[in-house]
Amino acid sequence: MDSLVNSVIALMPIHPEFTASIFLGRKHVEFRKIAFSKKPDAILVYSTRPTSKVVGLFFVNELDVDSPESLWNKYGSIGGIDIDRFLDYYSQSNLGLAITIRKTIEFGSPMTLREFGIENYTPQNYIYIKYKILQDNLNPFLLNDIETTLYKHHSRTGS
Repeated sequence: MDSLVNSVIALMPIHPEFTASIFLGRKHVEFRKIAFSKKPDAILVYSTRPTSKVVGLFFVNELDVDSPESLWNKYGSIGGIDIDRFLDYYSQSNLGLAITIRKTIEFGSPMTLREFGIENYTPQNYIYIKYKILQDNLNPFLLNDIETTLYKHHSRTGS
């Protein structure tokens, strides 16, 4: 599984109400205004205030860049957000990003950014992190689940 070192992992801040919905299986799409420069294999989820901790991870199925109206038509029923809040979020945007969620792994014990060795980061949008951060900071059982999922994905996609 050494090839997993090249997996693209992004750390992304998400409001606590939405992180709860993601890990309860009620929210299957995360909406964003800014597209990624590289498609992530997985998103490390930082739940914003008042939680202010990394609470889990989800694997990315697809990225879809489109108009907010089209994104709502495609994903509104599984996006875990009401139409008014969605339209308010995209009120100044012509394009949006839908990140469809393939699988989630919630951490039993949320961790601070410092526990991940991440310093001087004020969560605003996303940052890419090295896979080694996961290797160095997660317990072996979680890491094994993550590696197994990434390995299966890389085997299917050839990446």
